[in-house]
Amino acid sequence: MSIALAEALTSAGKKDLDTLMEAVRDEFVRWRHSPENGSWQKCFDLFYRLAFRYR
Repeated sequence: MSIALAEALTSAGKKDLDTLMEAVRDEFVRWRHSPENGSWQKCFDLFYRLAFRYR
C-alpha cells in the first residue's frame, strides 16, 4: 500500500486535492487487483482497527 500511495503522490504532482485523491483511489484499486499482492485484506483490517482504536 505504501508503494501505491507513493505512486499516487508522484503521478498527481502539485495538483489540487481532488486530483490527488483520484490518483490515490486509482492506485489503491490497481494495488488491490495486483497478482503480486497476497494479503490486501489483512492490510485493510489492520488500518480499520487502528483508525477506530485511536479515535
